[in-house]
Amino acid sequence: MFKMTVIKALPLTLVLLAGCASNPSTSSDGTTTAQADPVNANTPGFIALENGDNATAVADLQTDNAQHPHSPYDELDLGLAYQREGRMDRAEPLYRQAMIDGTDTHPALTTTQWSKGMTVAQIACENLSIGLPPAAPGAASPCQPVMTVAVTGTTTSTSHEVNTYFDVDQATLTPSGKAQIASIAQEQANNPSGTISVIGKASLVGSDEHNMELSHRRADTVRNEMIADGVPASKIQISWTGDREPVVAEAAGVEEPRNRVVETKF
Repeated sequence: MFKMTVIKALPLTLVLLAGCASNPSTSSDGTTTAQADPVNANTPGFIALENGDNATAVADLQTDNAQHPHSPYDELDLGLAYQREGRMDRAEPLYRQAMIDGTDTHPALTTTQWSKGMTVAQIACENLSIGLPPAAPGAASPCQPVMTVAVTGTTTSTSHEVNTYFDVDQATLTPSGKAQIASIAQEQANNPSGTISVIGKASLVGSDEHNMELSHRRADTVRNEMIADGVPASKIQISWTGDREPVVAEAAGVEEPRNRVVETKF
């Protein structure tokens, strides 16, 4: 269970930027450039977060996150607001996305002395490490981002995997999930010969039949969003495994947010 005494140690980050928000862009290598969001001391979501009003912070930052996809500042602050409410299932995917979008982003100003000089991705990693249960021996680092890139075959051939997380017993995309799918669709527009594998999964909570149906609906949700974003249906292969191939081992009846996921490989 998440401890409030630990939450107080979390780095609260304020980012000051000049200028207006800009749209995200995708380079020739498929990398999405984070959207510039002018966060400052008067931003309502940040003020609420700083004052400990986490419910208000969540509501305001959700709106900001939807309006400014791929802004690492919104992702980090919204993740922190959720984490302070003890909702790591919502915080984790935001932090993992911030690790991608904030890799080279250094805040102009932070509210903790120790975090000065750190990137948004590094701060998100620290928050996530505090909030997740202790990793099993030999387990992957908790700071592995949502998207991983693995070289397959030659050095010019790469494959990507994106994990899209869902709320408990839900098959509806979050704003962060929608942004992920939009990013995939944008990259695939430049790769007409590529194929996409979509695999729906569920945690152990619920019956085998229910979880199989739920993982099917999650896979369909991601597939349909991709098609709506312009990906040809013929490129997408979907499958679903229910709770039979969990990403993270869990005891029966113990809900694990990292297993409420659709894995997209392309």
